[in-house]
Amino acid sequence: AATAHVLAGEDVDRVVVGADTVLPDGAVVNKTGTRALAITADRELLPVSVVAATDKVSTREAVNLESGDRAAVYDGDAGIDVLNPTFDVTPADCVSEIVTERGALEPGAVGDVAAELRGLEEW
Repeated sequence: AATAHVLAGEDVDRVVVGADTVLPDGAVVNKTGTRALAITADRELLPVSVVAATDKVSTREAVNLESGDRAAVYDGDAGIDVLNPTFDVTPADCVSEIVTERGALEPGAVGDVAAELRGLEEW
């Protein structure tokens, strides 16, 4: 919750996050809050590095985002709807690089890795 304050007020050179999944377009699926952190970093003109193994690259364009138990957020009697997202998607344009065991990739280059992995799936 304090990431905006920290990024604006502290001497930060870069934001580094992990990824549960990297989509072919370079977007990143990770724990909730990663998107907000990356958007804040973008506003502060800080690069965002995503560190993930190549096997985290998905060959599919879409991903099903898990949600947590709604009762963990609110279990009262009032008729209100609540969400408990577990993951979010960080847009590729908020990511500076994706660092894998193959080196640093620009988000736009992830599609080539996904195509390679897709070919291996078909093999």
